[in-house]
Amino acid sequence: MIGDLVSSLIGVGAIGLTTYTIVQTRRQRRLDAFTSMHSLLIAEESQRGRRMVYAAASSGSWPERNSSEWDAMNRALALLETLAMYRDKKIVDRTLAMESWYHAFRRIRGPAEQFINIRADDYPIWPYLRAMFREAETYRPRNPAIQPAGTAQADPREPPIG
Repeated sequence: MIGDLVSSLIGVGAIGLTTYTIVQTRRQRRLDAFTSMHSLLIAEESQRGRRMVYAAASSGSWPERNSSEWDAMNRALALLETLAMYRDKKIVDRTLAMESWYHAFRRIRGPAEQFINIRADDYPIWPYLRAMFREAETYRPRNPAIQPAGTAQADPREPPIG
């Protein structure tokens, strides 16, 4: 009787430890996937491609297809699509991805949609990116960005300094 109880407790403990290990391993893999994506997104080439998208959208002058500029813009937006897909498929943590990149998705939405519309004759592209754009518009970050000192408005509830 006592032997059976000890065996049962050891079995339950082993199941608990196995479950904990699986959860921790999954969490670490998701963090590793996010870290890899984040590194790709902040790489100089990706940043350059996003800046090119902004510039082309504001000037209305898009590069020729199959040019190095076109490819750089396409790669930069494709990486954002990949992050959005990884987030949707739970390969990366949903909250971490949104907390880290919601502002970039908000800012690039208009220029990226112009690029997508130019590519529309190819085939429907980047459904996860489009969904992420919509979600980023209404996302409320846990820790909102601080306004630069020159543009911050004083809180009317605070007493004046002086």
